[in-house]
Amino acid sequence: MISYGLDANLVTPPFSAFFALMMIAGCDALGVRVARLFGLLGAFAPAWHRFQAPIIGVMLLSAFLYPLALAGLTARIFLQFIAVGLLVCGAVHIFNLLRRSAIRDVQAQRHFFRMLFSLRIWYLLLALLLIGMGLTALGPSTNADSLAYHMGIPIYILNAGSFPFAPEWFHSRISGSGEVLNALGLSIGSEQFGSLLQFSGLIGIVGLFICGETNELNCERGSHLRPILAVAAASSPVLLFLVSSSKPQLIYVAMTTLSFALVVFPSRRYQTPRQALLGFALICLLVMTASQAKFSFLLGGGVVGLIAIVMMARQRLLIPSLVIGILISLVVLVPPLLWKHFHFGGSLIDALIKPFPGDLPGYDDFDAFLRGYRDSPVPFPLSLVIPSGPGTVTTILGAGLIFLLSLRPFRDPWAWTLLSAALFATVIGACLGQVASRFYLEPYYWLLMAVLITPVSINNFESFNWARWVILGQAILTIAFVFFGALTLFPGAVNEVWRVKVMESYANGYSLMRWADSVLPADAVLLSGHRSVALAPRQSISMDWVDFVNFNTAQPLPYLLRLKQKGVTHMLVIGDTGSNGPFKRCLGKTLAGPWYGRSATRNPFNVGEQYTAWMVEFKLDRLPNCALPETVMP
Repeated sequence: MISYGLDANLVTPPFSAFFALMMIAGCDALGVRVARLFGLLGAFAPAWHRFQAPIIGVMLLSAFLYPLALAGLTARIFLQFIAVGLLVCGAVHIFNLLRRSAIRDVQAQRHFFRMLFSLRIWYLLLALLLIGMGLTALGPSTNADSLAYHMGIPIYILNAGSFPFAPEWFHSRISGSGEVLNALGLSIGSEQFGSLLQFSGLIGIVGLFICGETNELNCERGSHLRPILAVAAASSPVLLFLVSSSKPQLIYVAMTTLSFALVVFPSRRYQTPRQALLGFALICLLVMTASQAKFSFLLGGGVVGLIAIVMMARQRLLIPSLVIGILISLVVLVPPLLWKHFHFGGSLIDALIKPFPGDLPGYDDFDAFLRGYRDSPVPFPLSLVIPSGPGTVTTILGAGLIFLLSLRPFRDPWAWTLLSAALFATVIGACLGQVASRFYLEPYYWLLMAVLITPVSINNFESFNWARWVILGQAILTIAFVFFGALTLFPGAVNEVWRVKVMESYANGYSLMRWADSVLPADAVLLSGHRSVALAPRQSISMDWVDFVNFNTAQPLPYLLRLKQKGVTHMLVIGDTGSNGPFKRCLGKTLAGPWYGRSATRNPFNVGEQYTAWMVEFKLDRLPNCALPETVMP
């Protein structure tokens, strides 16, 4: 069954959200069993281990499904089978927890929920943050990036049964294993699975701090610093952007952060050789899986992996550790490398260290565009903590960095390791990649972990009581923003009428694509310059390559031939039909229009621009001559 457009791949609310919740519970059930295999949930295990079960479950799913998608073995019916199995496991898991009074036998859960519903201010703030973000994550998919390729790729996977090879769709090349997980949710009609995965990542990170390790391994006798650190971790304004989207980032930040905790937390430092090797295997799985979700995680995961190797060498376990790392890389890293090499060319080394291996035209400029992208005009690194205005408040890490004032890393080699890794990842990331704050969440959380595990930091922090008020103020503001988001988005998860209203108000391109659905023939193939590819009601060919090639040369030729191969029949024109750039001579008569709309935004301080749209017939037989000067025709 081929279904184009997000709406055509969903079940009616509230079943979409319900299915997503059950699948997340299934990830937790799977993670519990895998964590036990790696020795994380024994009788005397620290309480923070329990919070990592969903992350470990997602890791296993990601590492399993991504190679299958690359091999073309992820037909819709197969993903539905996996998703239904996960859903059933989740329902049984929740039933068993309820039958055992839910938290009677699990120390971490018992303590966590008691803290959340206590009246102590930091726990209350943490509870409000998590409740608000959870409700926001349950809302329909309205984030611009999600509606572009984070949901567009999953729809392609469901229709084709494989990961897309679409060189003309430049943004498809920055997708990875996270989009396969989104496809898993969509296979049974759930659009919230992707955003709830990000929320699960936040829960795992909060668990590291609220039940993390300093001198005391027992969560019950934890330091008063833990809840403050947890609030600082959960109130970072950039989380408002990440948790409410299907962007596969926060769950993988949680993976690399967990892998670092498995290296530096006190309970992990003195283990038997068998325990150390099991822990190292889990670290390899976490960091390698994260690196296949987004290219930027190759840096953070690589840093943690190198530190873990050094630690294993100090325990005289280097050779078996290298064997474990090689075996896991054969399963996790090699399939994507071979796929990229086969489809785009370049060497296997290029496929590993370059975001766009191969020599297709336009990708160098696209790479430069991505690296130079800024979501705030404030100079870096001030942009990490200072927004340029209300419209960019969700682009900052926030005030948690003031905890560095209480840190004395030279007195603790473990804290120094975390601090050095965070600074290294930040500097290299700023030199080679984007300076958007969401790419620095990993070092941000590593710095907070350094404060947590350094005993002297607890005493030093008493001299910085003013910092508590800063964190308190940030938490209150973030709570206000997140509940505004919950009130505007969550109703869309309740019934279909409310969902349509939410999508029309906050999902850019939703009303436009509903209009396109009403005027296009059923067998149309649409050439579209609109970002929201996932909303297109017909097979849609992206035009994002147009801005990165020179139409006065032969650069566009391979992409124009792809358009001919795909059989484009219509073009969605945004703006004046008299000025359609390189395709002006390729167009026929106007099918419909003008349609008048406004760009929908989720931030009320970012007012969307008005625009007009036209649906125009595309003369396929004129390609490629109609788009290129005669002097460059072959």
